[in-house]
Amino acid sequence: MKLNEHADKATQDVFKALGTIPDEKQVKEVSAAIEKAVIGAVLEEASRCATVARAHCSADEDTAHKIETEIRRANDVLIANLSSMR
Repeated sequence: MKLNEHADKATQDVFKALGTIPDEKQVKEVSAAIEKAVIGAVLEEASRCATVARAHCSADEDTAHKIETEIRRANDVLIANLSSMR
């Protein structure tokens, strides 16, 4: 399932929980807000993982650097893919 599909599902769940029927503008705004929050959380956690990998692999700097680089590269790809969806 794509990120925007998750955001759309969460949007439906939010309005259902509120017991309201949103208009199209509200649906788009809430879905965008949820998607933005999820993207922020994913990027923050990926950065944290890269930092942890670097800290725990200090004995083998080359491996730590490779792991950190790969995580950051995956982040860049994620950002590019998400940007192209807008």
